[in-house]
Amino acid sequence: DTLTDNIELNDMGYLMALTGNSEINDYAIDKFRDQFGENGSFRLVNADEMKDPENNPREGLFSHTDDFIKLMETTRKFPYIHEIEINDQEHYEGLIEMTKADDDIIPIFLKSPDGELNIIPSYSKEFTDITTEYKLVYLGRKLQIEKTSETKEKEKTGN
Repeated sequence: DTLTDNIELNDMGYLMALTGNSEINDYAIDKFRDQFGENGSFRLVNADEMKDPENNPREGLFSHTDDFIKLMETTRKFPYIHEIEINDQEHYEGLIEMTKADDDIIPIFLKSPDGELNIIPSYSKEFTDITTEYKLVYLGRKLQIEKTSETKEKEKTGN
């Protein structure tokens, strides 16, 4: 059997290289991008790339601060997937900044109003036109968001 014989893989359109070895991840992207990554090819950043945010690959996965070790540690400590509603573009960008600042949170998908999951690349701010019907899907510790006065008022009135 080869990878191309596997129907489940052959029809996805995304390639994600998630090993702890950056050379293998690079090889997987180079070798299989055309076959499996027509909608996008992504790999985890390595430790050297994390130290230099200006030198991050276009195919970086999740963020410039999430490598294999952080992914495994976060999964071990907080093996939970959460969703949070997004108010607008500015709110989304603020949430992304919060995830970058917390070692126990990794943004993984942007969920569109129709339920489509978009992989969050390391260049996560390239998503535009985000509205209230979008959700950020993330791994790890639950985000601690302070409720706005508008949200508190809605909860009181039940609207």
